[in-house]
Amino acid sequence: MPQISNPSTLPIFRSLTYQRFLFCSLQSKCISSSSSPVPSQQHIAHLILDQKSFSQALQTFKWASKLPNFTHSQSTYRALIHKLCAFRQFDIVKELLQEIPNAIGSPPDEDIFITIVRGLGRARMVKRVIKAVD
Repeated sequence: MPQISNPSTLPIFRSLTYQRFLFCSLQSKCISSSSSPVPSQQHIAHLILDQKSFSQALQTFKWASKLPNFTHSQSTYRALIHKLCAFRQFDIVKELLQEIPNAIGSPPDEDIFITIVRGLGRARMVKRVIKAVD
């Protein structure tokens, strides 16, 4: 992944969802300069879905992984998988499926499976859908 000299120039920091997250966080409580709010898994899932490309979605996911006190969940993985399927990045999806049990301590849930089947169906990859269902 290329090094980014100024992370605040990334599209994620200009997205409306991210700005709403910051605004809501600042409204709900006063935050000292030494601490920063930890976004919810739902916020991160929305940020991932708001990205315009699969690479930006993946970058957002990786960025969230580095946040202190943040752990990914089924919902953040599902959002990333949805975005990857939309861009037909099924090899990356396969890697994520293998990563999920170790990362969150449980296998992918039914919603993730349905997301993949729908993504394969939209890509007209019927044979892979049948293989996934078997």
